[in-house]
Amino acid sequence: MRKWLLLALFLFVLMGCKLELGQKEVTIKDVVITHSGGNSTVISFTIKNSNSSIADCYANISLGGKELHKDIGIIEAKSEKKEQIILSFKNKESQINLKPVCREIDESIAKECHTGGYTNRLMCRLVLGKPELQPCLNTNPLSYQLFCIALTSKNPGICNYIASDSRKNWCKAYITGNINLCEGITDEKKKDWCYTDLGMNFKNLTICDKITDLKSRTSCTAATTLNPKLCLEGTEEYKVMCITNIVESTGDKSICELLGERKEECSEVQ
Repeated sequence: MRKWLLLALFLFVLMGCKLELGQKEVTIKDVVITHSGGNSTVISFTIKNSNSSIADCYANISLGGKELHKDIGIIEAKSEKKEQIILSFKNKESQINLKPVCREIDESIAKECHTGGYTNRLMCRLVLGKPELQPCLNTNPLSYQLFCIALTSKNPGICNYIASDSRKNWCKAYITGNINLCEGITDEKKKDWCYTDLGMNFKNLTICDKITDLKSRTSCTAATTLNPKLCLEGTEEYKVMCITNIVESTGDKSICELLGERKEECSEVQ
């Protein structure tokens, strides 16, 4: 399936805690929690990197059951960095848990990927030296970049960096073929999208039958049964993908002609 077509639709306050995710001696210390005016909660702390290599970190904050992520950035080897996080939180009595998540990185890579948030830098490092992943950086928004990288590298773990739970599930489902991930999506329209993508990609009519929207189900059935004319009766947003899916399966590029003025989008299939 053409990835660009699919993209078109689409972490106990811990005092001195030691981290072992690629960093054996990264610690958070001197944690101070204060409450300013209104509902603001201020968390001040120092993060220390005792390793001889550079670390790139973010703070995983659990606040009354709500998880928030705050980018800390690059921490040089054998150095400390003071941080202050200001949050809007109503219940001042709720427990706040703070944990650093860091990755040890090479100095040359740190220089190349020093800008943007933690996820952006992580993706930059992942893409470096892998030409097949680099076109993914040309897509927007970030969730599309992450899906492209996850799909191209066949790594569903990348999907976890997508903020939207529905898109995260959809991403994992598409890569793994696990239909249960689609069933976990609460938004019915997005659930249909997930079923449609899986049904078309895996040529599975049983999955197509789970789609509630008639036109989307028609598109899924058309691609699964290799019926290009039926694609034209399906939903407009899946028309090009449906035809393209069949072209990729059969190798018959003449089918693109059914798209009329949009045939160029299909004829790019290699």
